Amino acid sequence: MRLVPALLLALTVAGPALATSLDAARTGAEMGRVSVVRDYLDEGGAVDALDFRGSTLLIQAARTGQTEVVALLLARGANPAVRSGAGESAISLAAMNGHLDTVEAFITANAPLEVPNAWSPLHYAAYMGHEAIVKRLLGAGAQVDARADNGATALMLAARGGYLAIVEQLLDAGADIRLRSDRGVTALGWALANDRAEVASRLRRAGAID
Repeated sequence: MRLVPALLLALTVAGPALATSLDAARTGAEMGRVSVVRDYLDEGGAVDALDFRGSTLLIQAARTGQTEVVALLLARGANPAVRSGAGESAISLAAMNGHLDTVEAFITANAPLEVPNAWSPLHYAAYMGHEAIVKRLLGAGAQVDARADNGATALMLAARGGYLAIVEQLLDAGADIRLRSDRGVTALGWALANDRAEVASRLRRAGAID
């Protein structure tokens, strides 16, 4: 029997190359090029394949707020629970960067709103001051007192940033002013440490004690 050349054997094992590469699909996901991502998927590309940065197409699209691409990937079975190399979920990245429509796409697809042992979408939205996203996440059932990996709650993060409107939303949703971070600091303590006098006053009126 004639020996098969090594290169031909490798191609046989690996299968035919996709016309649309993962790199092209990744760029398409970041730039909102729905047709490129669709071509990659239609050609049999793995929907949750990891790129050189340890991110999926869904993570890349969510990070840059490409809602149509996110909706396509979720419809094709992308796993919203997969995390980036830095440990963030796709919806968390959308929330962090203020992409309300993209967050809405995840909520519509019943994506998890909590991220165990990490910052949730609500944490990021509160930390960055994205009031509309905080409101939407709370309305969708996000846990108001969920703990980040440092024990912080959304209320603590909003207090740190001085986001009074978000503090009001979280208090209305039942946020516990008595909780402490891993370092023993309450939301009031976070406000005081960052010179957020208006927030500190509001927390005191809600019953917080120095």
